[in-house]
Amino acid sequence: MCDARVLLPELLTNPLYKQPTFSDDVCSKIGVSYSDHYFNSSPSSANKIYRVWKVIDWCQAMSGSPTIFVDTQLIRIINTIPQLYLMDAEILSV
Repeated sequence: MCDARVLLPELLTNPLYKQPTFSDDVCSKIGVSYSDHYFNSSPSSANKIYRVWKVIDWCQAMSGSPTIFVDTQLIRIINTIPQLYLMDAEILSV
């Protein structure tokens, strides 16, 4: 893959992949964050992004501290476009 930044959640068009989904009620104050960890593998296998999501509801505090929910999303990057090899052209002079 040339540029992993194209997989940022805010650039994805499918809402299922943009961010975690949750129920929001009158007293919810939801905060969502993520961090990405990139792993490059061998040319024969997929590169991976481990996206760690954190969701916090500031209204649902337990013992004075809000609960933070953490989950990890695995994104496998598979290039389905074959490589293009360019040969140097031989220059002929007449």
